[in-house]
Amino acid sequence: MTTPTLRLFSANGSVSWGGVPIFREASPGRGSRIDAAIDVRPTAALRSSLQFSRLTLERRGDGSRFSTETIPRVKTEYQISPAMFLRLVGQYAARSRSPLADRDGNPIILGGVVDEGSTTNEFSIDWLFSYRPVPGTLVYLGYGSTLEDSREFRFQDLRRSRDGFFGKVSYLFRL
Repeated sequence: MTTPTLRLFSANGSVSWGGVPIFREASPGRGSRIDAAIDVRPTAALRSSLQFSRLTLERRGDGSRFSTETIPRVKTEYQISPAMFLRLVGQYAARSRSPLADRDGNPIILGGVVDEGSTTNEFSIDWLFSYRPVPGTLVYLGYGSTLEDSREFRFQDLRRSRDGFFGKVSYLFRL
C-alpha cells in the first residue's frame, strides 16, 4: 500500500507471508515480513525517512521460530546549499536465530560443535558530507560507527565494535 507522493510526505507499507526454504537447515519454513516507510519533507532543503522492517521465519514441521530480524532506520538529509549536502543515517538491527535443528528436531553438529544459535543487536550511525564546488569536482567525507547492545532495543550497554572514516575526491579532467 502506498500513499500518493505529496509535497510534505509520502508513506508506504507492505505485509507478506508464505512458504520459504530455510537454507541453513535445508528444510521448509514459513516466513512473514512487514515493511513500512514514511518520507517527510518539511522544507525544500530538509527531508527525512523513517523505515521499519520485520522478518520472521518459522519451521514448517513444528511451528517453532527459526529467526527474527527487526530493523528500524532513520535517514535525514539536508541540502545546505546547492553545492553542499549532509546525510545522517541511524539504524538498529536486532537479529536472532535459534540453534540449528534437523527435520526431527535434533541439533545439527557443525565441525564437532553443537550450534547454539545467535543473537546480534547492533546500532549504527553514519554521516556523509558532500561538496561539489563546480560540476565535475566532488568531495565526500564520511564517518560510520557500529555499537553492539547486549539486549534488544535497550540502549543501556552499548559497546563500540567498529569505526570508520572515509573520503573521496573526484575531478573531471577536460581536454
